[in-house]
Amino acid sequence: PRHDDIAQKAANIPNLLTITGALNRLDKKEIEEEATALKAAYDADEADERKLALVMIGGRNRRYKPGAKAFTRLAKELADFARMADVKLAIVPSRRTPKRGLKMLSEQLRGRLGAESIWVWDGANHNPYPGLLGIAEFVIVTSDSVNMTSEAAFTGKPVLTAMLAEEEGRIDRFHQMMQADGHTARLTDVLARPERLEEAFRVLDERVKTAEVVYKFFEGKG
Repeated sequence: PRHDDIAQKAANIPNLLTITGALNRLDKKEIEEEATALKAAYDADEADERKLALVMIGGRNRRYKPGAKAFTRLAKELADFARMADVKLAIVPSRRTPKRGLKMLSEQLRGRLGAESIWVWDGANHNPYPGLLGIAEFVIVTSDSVNMTSEAAFTGKPVLTAMLAEEEGRIDRFHQMMQADGHTARLTDVLARPERLEEAFRVLDERVKTAEVVYKFFEGKG
């Protein structure tokens, strides 16, 4: 990844291929199939015509451990976005999401928006995440995960970065690059300037380019 330290010093390193995001296993067919299966249940839920925003939550990592203050701030930002964009929130936590933080986030959002405006995956049964990527109009991702941000940007939908903490170093470089290249926008920037949602967000899919370069490199070497 070009935000990593080695890529920053890559001028004299031969055979180094740099990419913007993290490679992932998602593909359009999987997202479409999962979305079709989910959509029937979602539409049958109630006669609520509001669109959906998928919220992907990370959590503890080597750089910081988000606590009550971080999740309270996140709850306010998500509630402000839900009102601004008139959407329901589908929240999908990761294995790194602290249970106490998720509980606090859920309770505060229900208090601010009402129980009918928020759904939280409990970790049981099939992971709805790929299908929700297909159904959702917007995707909000916490800043701690390069992988989740890259996967969300694969859809080409508006991907908004929510900060559990201010990032530094290579992770900050990653988000700066993603924003500069038109793949993502910072959630607080969109709250300040809602018109940014009308801008086009670019798809991030570097697998074909990467495969072609690797194939060309090994072609004829066997």
